Amino acid sequence: MNKQREYDVFDLTKFVLSIVIVAIHTHPLGEFHLLIYPWARIAVPIFFMISSYLFFSKLNTKKTEKETCVEMKLFCLRNAKLYLFWFILLFPVTAYTKHYFVDGIGRGLRKLFIDFLFGSTFRMSWYLMALILCVIVVYYSSRLKHGAFIIFIIGLLSNSLCCLLSNYAEATRGIYDLFNFYPGTFFLSFPVGLIWISLGNIFSKNDYSNVKSKYLWIGFLFSCVGLTIEQRIIYRIGIPENNDCYFMLWPVCSLLFLLLLRTNIRLKNPKILRKISVVVYCLHGSILLFVRKFMDMIDISYKSLPGSFFCFAIVVISCCVAALCLQSLAKKEKGHWLKYAF
Repeated sequence: MNKQREYDVFDLTKFVLSIVIVAIHTHPLGEFHLLIYPWARIAVPIFFMISSYLFFSKLNTKKTEKETCVEMKLFCLRNAKLYLFWFILLFPVTAYTKHYFVDGIGRGLRKLFIDFLFGSTFRMSWYLMALILCVIVVYYSSRLKHGAFIIFIIGLLSNSLCCLLSNYAEATRGIYDLFNFYPGTFFLSFPVGLIWISLGNIFSKNDYSNVKSKYLWIGFLFSCVGLTIEQRIIYRIGIPENNDCYFMLWPVCSLLFLLLLRTNIRLKNPKILRKISVVVYCLHGSILLFVRKFMDMIDISYKSLPGSFFCFAIVVISCCVAALCLQSLAKKEKGHWLKYAF
């Protein structure tokens, strides 16, 4: 399979899905925002699988254990630098919204540390820490006999709990209360990513080219029907307060990912889209805060149309402009440190 083709389709997919994630948080359809679900929830699993697939594919080309360890360290360091860049840049906004130090410096630092590992500091930062932790777990587990299969099963069970604690919380209140001990939000932390990182690893080590595309498409379409039915069942139970995880995302996202691997797209400069998607993902939560404050000042509702779509458009445009500016500044001699933004 042509690596350039793989990277191009992944970069385009990540860009599109970063816009979808903005839509999840801005509700561009206003009072009709529930129409984007469950389809918008495809975004994060695909993000996980793309990162995992690319990392483990690269790891598979290494011949010695020392080389794989070096690659592992580089991956963790690169993502840690990305996290720290945005953490430092957005900390004034984070401190304002999270109220870390209202009850004193000690308690504030403790809460900050818990959010850093098990939740979010700046909005959506949980994904970056979950990515690092899950890759470490899958990497070391896969080195054991039957480790890849075992960690996949653990990831499946972990994601099942995430589904029960989000979309099915009303029907499984006892389980929800049982997990109050967890320091963060269980379904917005590394437990939710384990299955997707595991699948990315499995897909990188196996060749599925002998499976006909028509069968993948048939399976994908039937899975989409199943996801639609699951959504109807959930609404029968009652519209959930959190709708991050669905059981039917397992086949939908897995089959969609295999279809993406077969998609032949060539872009002139895919790196631009790759960098924009990273900035959109990391920055949109903070931009959204300011846009909503501004809309409140001018007395425009961001909860209903057309104000909600205006809010969505401003956030997307602002993030894209910021990404292009950062890319331009990073090329200058004094701006080389800005490369950590991507």
